[in-house]
Amino acid sequence: MKKHIDRILILSSMVILSACSDSEKASPNKISTEESTMQSSEEISAIRPEEAPSIKLVNAKDGLSTGFDSVYEEVFWDTTENDITYNFPEIHSGDVEVGDNILIDWSMLNPKPTEVSLIEVKNDSEKVNERSITESTSINIGIDEAEIGKQYAVQFSWKKREELIGKSMLNFKFE
Repeated sequence: MKKHIDRILILSSMVILSACSDSEKASPNKISTEESTMQSSEEISAIRPEEAPSIKLVNAKDGLSTGFDSVYEEVFWDTTENDITYNFPEIHSGDVEVGDNILIDWSMLNPKPTEVSLIEVKNDSEKVNERSITESTSINIGIDEAEIGKQYAVQFSWKKREELIGKSMLNFKFE
């Protein structure tokens, strides 16, 4: 009787182990297929960026880099109502000094935005100036007297063919 129980336990263990090894072998293929599907421009609307852009203050005196106060928010993603009016929020100002630099990096966004714009905003949420950023995945803003007191937003837009499918905003203000 004991021999039969031992054999059953051994056979059960072998069946369980072989099933586990089969599922482990199947997983990488499934993951790589999903990854390659997600990179397709046809499927971009199904992927919502999970990372936020980084914004750092580079101090002019000592060259140290620290985080900078900002608000990052999704305006819309993968919806038929993509003509949503965005109201720029009143945000807490980050402390800067003349000579400092603000470095904004969005290279970690996946999928990559189709268009990026730097928008200067008045206190009453009115756009003052808008500039398209096409040359890189980061921008460096040098702080001079004229920059202190200004509010900005970096607008990230995603398009599928010509249709706007997603928009997010990074808002910050210099004090």
